[in-house]
Amino acid sequence: MRLSAYGTSPTNSGRPPTLAQMPTAADATPLRLFAALLPPPAVVADLRRVIAPLRDTDQELRWDLPQLWHVTLAFMAAVPPGRLAPLTGELGRVASATSPLHLALAGAGAFRRPHAARTIWAGISGDTESLASLAAACQDAAKTVQVEVASAPTFRPHLTLARARRRPINAEQLLTALAGYASPTWTATELILIRSHLGAGPNGRPRHEPVATLPLGTAARNLEAGSDR
Repeated sequence: MRLSAYGTSPTNSGRPPTLAQMPTAADATPLRLFAALLPPPAVVADLRRVIAPLRDTDQELRWDLPQLWHVTLAFMAAVPPGRLAPLTGELGRVASATSPLHLALAGAGAFRRPHAARTIWAGISGDTESLASLAAACQDAAKTVQVEVASAPTFRPHLTLARARRRPINAEQLLTALAGYASPTWTATELILIRSHLGAGPNGRPRHEPVATLPLGTAARNLEAGSDR
């Protein structure tokens, strides 16, 4: 387990951080957090290449910055600072019990509907059943430590590409252009807990701050074995 500005762990043993390493009760501002998987640089570069000629096709879309791309597993809009340490510990246990996942970006879709879209996203292929199980386990972990989780009726793994600036748009042409897209496959070996600072990034976009890096399955066991040498 690796922690960011909230503290540092003396080892990569997977033990949760101490409360002394976390925000104090005096800092009562709720934390906007999400658990996610991040695409590696090769996948980011490939997707950037594909969408580059599409970015100016509709000025009503606001494209997410590549450094913000992620696959959300659990979103927690208002986490009390005092819940961060137990939440990180529970997510660490979930991660260590989950094998690394083989994933790729595949095709594209829209929320709500293609002809009245508010969000454009890239789909996910590969170990999607295991990915859904990991998402459910992350959400259960949050609930275990009394952290409220935003949930959808059905988990639909995706990577958000763009959002409508004001009103829904007709995205059918854009989705057709991305329909056959398939990224390089990658192996996800880490679950990342990220804090989102709304409006703190470039041009009013969010700024993402990694809070903890939690190795998955065999990666976690390899780290533990290495720390014992």
